[in-house]
Amino acid sequence: MKTTAILVPIDFTRAANNTINYVIGLSKQLKTKIVFVHTCSVAYPRARP
Repeated sequence: MKTTAILVPIDFTRAANNTINYVIGLSKQLKTKIVFVHTCSVAYPRARP
């Protein structure tokens, strides 16, 4: 099974930014795409019964 993409979670910390260079090199070696994902939590007010 061939890897077609590398999914990279990113939170813009120094550690995550350092990972980018590693992933770029790995992606070139494997000839894959890179997909960066950033998520955030949104606090919703609780519903009242």
